[in-house]
Amino acid sequence: MILRKLILLVTAVWLFPPAAHLPGQEQGARGRNKRIFVVPRPGPVVIDGKLDDWDLSGQIGVYMTRETSEMQSARIALMYDDQALYVSGVVRDPTPMVNRHDPLVEGDRAWNADAVQLRLCLDPKLGYPIPQSWPVKPSDKLVHLLLWYYTDRQEPNLQLAYGMNLRSAEGRIPQGGRAA
Repeated sequence: MILRKLILLVTAVWLFPPAAHLPGQEQGARGRNKRIFVVPRPGPVVIDGKLDDWDLSGQIGVYMTRETSEMQSARIALMYDDQALYVSGVVRDPTPMVNRHDPLVEGDRAWNADAVQLRLCLDPKLGYPIPQSWPVKPSDKLVHLLLWYYTDRQEPNLQLAYGMNLRSAEGRIPQGGRAA
């Protein structure tokens, strides 16, 4: 129940730098994919790489340029239930899961390769869009998730940072190590 109340507003999804859209999902030249809608899980979900048990009605398309979208793009969808937030990505990439940023050394640089970045606002009272100046200090109301696969050790990673300035819960910018 708590998760359902908290995951009401997702402020941004970036798989690649500022994204485009699926046909028919125009949100304006500057507003494309600034938010994604999190939908309720329709029933049991098996984490198996298949999406036949997902509600994909809120799915958005992400790509750098239309010219390269057939080779490099993704379709992202989010669902929730009382226990979890589910994130799916159907990715087109000629060299998938190549990220050489070691989480023990430079995890804060993992965005600069194959990675998924997701910012979640956990307080619907903040409205939309959230001003870039808020919050100056770390806040548990805005969380930035950085997900990547470290190629050298064949290791999935997740790093969390809080606030618009991407600080850790302790108030520092994450440097190496896994923050979760």
